[in-house]
Amino acid sequence: MSNNMPSLEAKTSKLFAITKFPSGTVDLAKAQDLLREIDDLALLLNQVKTQTDRVQAAADAIGDSVLAALGSHTEAIGKNERANSVHGVRNRI
Repeated sequence: MSNNMPSLEAKTSKLFAITKFPSGTVDLAKAQDLLREIDDLALLLNQVKTQTDRVQAAADAIGDSVLAALGSHTEAIGKNERANSVHGVRNRI
């Protein structure tokens, strides 16, 4: 797990230490396995979030590029139409 986040295992081991289970005891090996699984899932979740952020940034960049291209295309069409309308008015006079 990353160094800046405390291990989930460290946080949950306190919970296991103070929790009283109906059966009296918990198999320590099973509890440690579960904690490792939780840590692994937390790592996977962090990786998914990182990849999601990258995909979102790429989608934003693509969207911005498409909008910029459409904007310049629209400007060119508008200029062309204005130029044609000016020429049309001159031809009528």
